[in-house]
Amino acid sequence: MEISRPDLDEIASQLIDCFGVPTGRLSDDDLLNLAAAAERLARVIGAAQTLLAGEIGSRSRPELGDEGLSRSQNFTTPVKLLAAVTKVSPGEARRRLELGVRLRGAELLGGAVGPAPYPLVSSAMTRGDLSVETAGVISRECAGLAQRGVDPSAVGAAEETLVDSATDPALTADDIARLRAHPRDARPRRPGASRRSAARSAIPHPGPQLRRHVSRAHRPRP
Repeated sequence: MEISRPDLDEIASQLIDCFGVPTGRLSDDDLLNLAAAAERLARVIGAAQTLLAGEIGSRSRPELGDEGLSRSQNFTTPVKLLAAVTKVSPGEARRRLELGVRLRGAELLGGAVGPAPYPLVSSAMTRGDLSVETAGVISRECAGLAQRGVDPSAVGAAEETLVDSATDPALTADDIARLRAHPRDARPRRPGASRRSAARSAIPHPGPQLRRHVSRAHRPRP
């Protein structure tokens, strides 16, 4: 599905109409349901902002020189370009660019884009199941494991476990912040070890409460 700026402007207009209803008229249940729905919508928008920023960052790669997007638009850096286009602070623009570039597939010969390095993070974030902040935590720590030479299967298993755990509705924001892969606890995958075993070797011992949540996240679903 292709989408253009007019399409998004139309969606924005519809949302303005939807949320123009005085909240004081809502029942308690409707108020809470709308708050939850609005939060998921915000996560979807945040994901789009991040992925678009990642593409801007890729097209502004230093090796492209004056042909890069930011320089062709008379900006010295992609941060300045994104901040000018979106009217956000340079700090916010930098955060979006860093995460967007990290989640984007590598540039291949011929201009093709390689597979996303953290597909589970990207997918959950795009669906609105994972916040941009949490996606940043998980992808940053998984990237750290990969940079330290941890087996790719163990990194992938850690990503799977962390995404599953982070989308567990029983976890609070503070719990999710503690669910970070830790390089010191990452070990090479043993021959014949399961993906879940590899994941556990890459994740710290977060205490009884978080261990219970992680365990629950991996129980077989009926």
